Amino acid sequence: MLPDSQLLHDIISNSDRNRVSIVDKGETLTYGELSGRISALAEYLIGECKLSKGERVAIFQKSDWRFVVAFYAIIKAGGIAVPVDYRSSQRELEYIVENTEAALQFIDEEKKECASPYCRKTIFSNRKFDFPTAKGLSQWPSYDPDDPAVIFYTGGTTGFPKGVPLTHSNILHVIRSLSSAWSLEKHSETFVQFLPMTHSGGFNCSMNTCLYNGGKAVFMEKFDPEALLDIIEERKATVVVGVPTVYSSLVKNTELSGRDLSSVKVFFSSGAKMQENIENSFFLQTGKHIDIGWGLTEASPQLTVAPLGTFRENYVGKPLPGTEIVSVDEAGRILPDGEQGMLAARGPQVMSGYWKNGEKNLTVFTSGGYLITGDSGYVNHDGVYLLGRTKDVIISGGYKIWRAEVENTLMEHECVRETAVIGVKDPIYGETVKAFVVPKCSTTKDEIVQFCRGRISAYKVPRIVEFRTELPKSSLGKILHKLLESEENASPDP
Repeated sequence: MLPDSQLLHDIISNSDRNRVSIVDKGETLTYGELSGRISALAEYLIGECKLSKGERVAIFQKSDWRFVVAFYAIIKAGGIAVPVDYRSSQRELEYIVENTEAALQFIDEEKKECASPYCRKTIFSNRKFDFPTAKGLSQWPSYDPDDPAVIFYTGGTTGFPKGVPLTHSNILHVIRSLSSAWSLEKHSETFVQFLPMTHSGGFNCSMNTCLYNGGKAVFMEKFDPEALLDIIEERKATVVVGVPTVYSSLVKNTELSGRDLSSVKVFFSSGAKMQENIENSFFLQTGKHIDIGWGLTEASPQLTVAPLGTFRENYVGKPLPGTEIVSVDEAGRILPDGEQGMLAARGPQVMSGYWKNGEKNLTVFTSGGYLITGDSGYVNHDGVYLLGRTKDVIISGGYKIWRAEVENTLMEHECVRETAVIGVKDPIYGETVKAFVVPKCSTTKDEIVQFCRGRISAYKVPRIVEFRTELPKSSLGKILHKLLESEENASPDP
């Protein structure tokens, strides 16, 4: 058994130094080599860059092995890591650097022009990412488990993003809980790493959970459904951490039934509701269920995980150990079990508050200390049921329409590859349903509408259908409904 860790950066040194930790573009790093690179960079940050405990360091580089080294070196040297989505604009990077008052920044050489002038030092990352061999400091900065290790930023499709400080204990609670729920074995697991590590799901649920168990992470430069299946077969992967669009792509764009996926013990999905027809198709072709969880960045990011092999519509599992989840009304009062409301949570993995945003902190927690998640659902004796985000409701003629229900129906059409549904202004009903569709084969707007009419109530059927070649997505693969809504609002009235 590996010794348990109280601090996040200790998990690297808890594994066998000769075991492979990372496989990236054919290169391998053992745990000993990974630890050596982390120590060398940490000494450089302390000695050459004069990094002081608690100073923030931005990481603006690709999600490859260099990201892992930079992250762990920052916290080992006493700093707080600030990952920045690699697809961010220079303006977005500068906002985060200024908001965190970052002292240093790691910038990928391909993004040199984005370097912020507000940091006192910039470290450009190349593929070699070499630093002088660590001499061995006599004393490393001391930490408390409740000290922040990282500040993740939530998506900012409208307005400015919010910084979410997560402590060592916040993150380790999620890692330990997932390791137990998935029955992971020490030194035995192989993860496929394709979710971006600039987001808490990609880093904590996938990369950090892998390293915590002394496993091997096989990197993909970008997600590709066929390439993912190739890696699973070649590397005998055991854990795949994804989001619903990943599994939708596998179902719709590959021949799953002809692939050997027997090595995989966990196909995990979180971040958004899983469409029932996608899960059903995945199971029919592979004999394996997609394992579901639910959470958000502010919870490091996991709040629930379903028992392996369990799938029910809207069900997202049981709370992690020590985690309380309730539904509340608009006044923050806790509702009885089974009654729908806004889901709220408190537990060891939940942040204490947003970074430098006291005003928002006053409204995001109830008087009882529960974080209001922004998701709607209810809690029963068997766990948590997610109905959608409260802002994902379209109200048409007084009727509430959950866009996820309409999207699920559209995805059942054989010619629909991807879809997104939003509410648009309507002079009669207040709002009406609009569907954006990426077609897989030839179809028409009328065919789409008629298809829906046979499956959902008339008031839920899209009145407007727009075909597109692609839909806007975040680096996690989530469809950006807010961006579609803002585009719609910016369009002149017909």
